[in-house]
Amino acid sequence: MAANSLFVPSEMKQINVAAKSLCEWVHAVNNYTDVYAEIKQKKDNCKNMDNELHKANMELQQKQAVGSLSSGTGSGDQEGVGAGEAVL
Repeated sequence: MAANSLFVPSEMKQINVAAKSLCEWVHAVNNYTDVYAEIKQKKDNCKNMDNELHKANMELQQKQAVGSLSSGTGSGDQEGVGAGEAVL
């Protein structure tokens, strides 16, 4: 479609009013598919990052549980780290 410089609404209007409307519709659908493909890729990337975050959080919870069991206190608190903050 981009290769044909005559397939623009202003050129189509000279031929036929209905052709102009059809041309506008084709351009809109083409634009929609381009945007949809870009958004889909970003959504897929976001989903993959969410999965990685979930795995990392599960691993962190396991390590914190093992650490609290081995320390004997059971509280799991460490100096300088507030409640809910991750220790890296």
